[in-house]
Amino acid sequence: MEIFDSHDSFNNKHGIKVEEDFKNLPSIYWLPKVHKKPYKFRYIVNSRSCSTKELSIRMTLVLQAIKTHVKSTVSKFMKTFGVNLFWSIDNSLEVINAIKSKRYTVSEINTFDFSTLYTSLPLHLVKTKLIGLVEKTFAREKTTFVVVSKNKAFFSDNKYKNCLYWSCEDVCDILRFLFDSSFIKFGNDIYKQVTGIPMGANYALW
Repeated sequence: MEIFDSHDSFNNKHGIKVEEDFKNLPSIYWLPKVHKKPYKFRYIVNSRSCSTKELSIRMTLVLQAIKTHVKSTVSKFMKTFGVNLFWSIDNSLEVINAIKSKRYTVSEINTFDFSTLYTSLPLHLVKTKLIGLVEKTFAREKTTFVVVSKNKAFFSDNKYKNCLYWSCEDVCDILRFLFDSSFIKFGNDIYKQVTGIPMGANYALW
C-alpha cells in the first residue's frame, strides 16, 4: 500500500525500522460518555501496533526533553521575578503536594475544563507552535542534535551506543510528518485526520 511505503521510507530515513507486524493503520472505536445527557461518544484510536508507533514514542521522549528544558528556563525566571510561568503538570499530585507544602496558603480552590481540547485544535496552529518551540530550544541548548534512546532523550553533542541522533531539522520534519500522515482505519475505509490530534494516538501523549 502506498501509505505504508511512505511510512516505511520516512522511518528508515530517521533510523527506525518498522517490523512487519506493525505495518498496520490504527483502528477506531468509541467509549460511552455516560455522564452526558443525552449520552455521547468518545472516539479512541487504537495505536497499539501501527506503522508510526515507534516514531511517535521516540518523538514523545524528545518533547519530554524539551519540556524539561522549558521548565528549567522558567524556574530561573521565577527565582528572579517571583512569577511562575510554567503551567504544565504531569499529574494532580503535583498540585496536591504544592498545596500541602508551606510555600502556599490556600483558602479556595477552583477547577476548570478546557473549551477546546487537542482533539479539535487546528493542525497548522499546533505545528507552527511546536516547531517554533523546538527551534528555540535547540538554539538555547546550543547542541547539534538530541540523542534519542529507547527510553530517554537528551541534548548532547557526544556519541552514545544504540541511540538515534536527530537534528533540529529532523525533529521538525518528524513533527510535520506525524501530523500530516495521520490515517485511521474504520472497517474497509481509510480516513485522514485533518483537524486535531486523535485521542489514543501515541503522539497524543505529548
